[in-house]
Amino acid sequence: MNAYPTIKRSSAPIQTEHGLEYIFLITAESGRQYRYEAADFACDTKTHMELASETDCQHCPQCLQRLCRERSEWLGQTDGLGFMRLNSKDDVEAVLETLTDKKLHGMQPEKRLSAYISKAQLLELLGRGPEMLDASRKAYALERNANTAYLLAGACFVNGQLEQSCDYYKEAYSLPHSDRGRETQIDIDYAISLRSLDRDTHRWKENWGIVKQKSWKTTERLGIAQWDGGPTEHLHLVLEDGLGDVLCTLRYLDQIRSRGVQRTSAWAYDIPKYTDDFIDFLNSQKWMPRIQRLPSDPAGFQSWRNSVRACIGTGEIEPILDIELMDVPPPAPFKVPAESIKKYEYLRKNRRKPLFGIIWAAGQVELNWSDDGSYRTLKTQQISDIIQKSGDIDWVRIQFKRKSPVSGLIVPETATWSDTAGLLANLDGLVTVDTSAMHLANAMQVPTYVLASGATNWRLVRAEKFYPGARVFQNFAFGFDNSVRELIAHLQQHIS
Repeated sequence: MNAYPTIKRSSAPIQTEHGLEYIFLITAESGRQYRYEAADFACDTKTHMELASETDCQHCPQCLQRLCRERSEWLGQTDGLGFMRLNSKDDVEAVLETLTDKKLHGMQPEKRLSAYISKAQLLELLGRGPEMLDASRKAYALERNANTAYLLAGACFVNGQLEQSCDYYKEAYSLPHSDRGRETQIDIDYAISLRSLDRDTHRWKENWGIVKQKSWKTTERLGIAQWDGGPTEHLHLVLEDGLGDVLCTLRYLDQIRSRGVQRTSAWAYDIPKYTDDFIDFLNSQKWMPRIQRLPSDPAGFQSWRNSVRACIGTGEIEPILDIELMDVPPPAPFKVPAESIKKYEYLRKNRRKPLFGIIWAAGQVELNWSDDGSYRTLKTQQISDIIQKSGDIDWVRIQFKRKSPVSGLIVPETATWSDTAGLLANLDGLVTVDTSAMHLANAMQVPTYVLASGATNWRLVRAEKFYPGARVFQNFAFGFDNSVRELIAHLQQHIS
């Protein structure tokens, strides 16, 4: 390992998304190498923050300033050097205690602006929408620029204010900002906002154009050729993003084949979320190209990469196909093995009440410190209200890897995705937050009732196309309170 990270300018221009350019190659203390694509390497706060958040460098490779400190080292320091490493929810709470309005009020405007931006970002991690919106508005009031407009757009989105959110994303996109690094996300999220409102349905092609230009492509990461959407002898399809995203985008396989693709192979990264049983379930579908794991050894991977002439990640299918709302096909037709259905038929035997499944929490890997009741996880009281107040219904736990926080649920044993599919096939309905099982249940034509928080995925806003037959209870405010009440009223009236 290196005592300190090193930085070296490339000896010749290297191909980037902006053409041939000189770049910087940073080798961290761990020995891992990063590309820093900029005309110059500036030793400033912005660069240090990028290094601290996007690399595992412990020091700046040029000035050697320490970039990260643990909480015990950071709190109470007055030199302002270094960024605190957030290892837990407690670390976030500790920093927020130093960012009270009373303390921020006495700061100079520039420092106060930076503090409100940091406060809003930390509150987003914890899923505290109303407080995040307040801090974002104060930052925007201090200075109207692309970053503060973008921050306010995100806060409005978290709080269910979709129209205002789209307006602020548009403003952020129109204001001067960098077309590199983290500020590229401004362009991508503006593009996503164009998919959300009826007033913008005619602008989907513009949205995909931005995504194709700005998004960090799977093919770039793997160093292989991107499929251009035209005829090809052999297309390699790489699974990426969450399991639900994969299940959702497999609906486009027929449209891919219609572009003159003669043969398709599917590949999965060797990462924990793509479990063997998930891959086995997909491989059991007759319409699915057989999925293999990408070679993990360098020689095997290099050999595979040399053989690829056209590749696409599942997250890039819609932009490459230039999908418009009218073009969205029904979900892929998932079939359940007969033995998996039979395994759970006992649940229906001699049962007179409707049999409903419930899923109250999604994985939320990206926001795993957020409070229950904010993004994609219900509060215990909300779960209890659904079970106790929805009428004469028998409830089955479909929730994965979580104990039930309430009593009264039937808890069958499931070990695989085929088990889950067999269990879903025996239900009269499923109540769920936005999870991968929601995608599967809807594709299997199980009556699906989706609880959507204020921070709703754009596809759920377009549920009539993406999830035909599903009923979405949208919360047009922070959290789930309104959607839970509407769900209970619906089940009382129409089901029990």
